Amino acid sequence: MPTHPDNYEPLVEFREVSYALNGGQRIIDRLNLNVARGETMVLLGESGC
Repeated sequence: MPTHPDNYEPLVEFREVSYALNGGQRIIDRLNLNVARGETMVLLGESGC
């Protein structure tokens, strides 16, 4: 996993994010994610959509 300098500030930051479908099935469980300026991030599901 890449490391960042001490003065790094993410453009977008998610901490401990969880998401469940209507039936209660949790599909995201405690996601932590940082995206810096100029980075591109893709989160794909099982179907690839």
